[in-house]
Amino acid sequence: MKSICFVDTEVSEFDNIIQDFGAVKENGDILHTKSSFDFFTFVNNIQFLCGHNIINHDLKYLGLGDTFKYIDTLYLSPLLFPEKPYHKLVKDEKLLTDESGK
Repeated sequence: MKSICFVDTEVSEFDNIIQDFGAVKENGDILHTKSSFDFFTFVNNIQFLCGHNIINHDLKYLGLGDTFKYIDTLYLSPLLFPEKPYHKLVKDEKLLTDESGK
């Protein structure tokens, strides 16, 4: 059975160490932790990891190599939002735009 997990990491810009892991499995299980052990246990037996800029950002800190197959939404975003191919992500539950008043 193929399974997918959506992941995100927060990396310290001072020491390049992952400070926070977030993950959601397709069955709705959620993980939010500072523990790399808990994260790696959570994604054990997952076939696909999906994340925004996972290939050029998260993977260099996770060190997973070819353990999983990866889906990077960074490349899908311009297809889904062609009128704004470089929009910013939602942070702190607010949509960031470069247009004032929206």
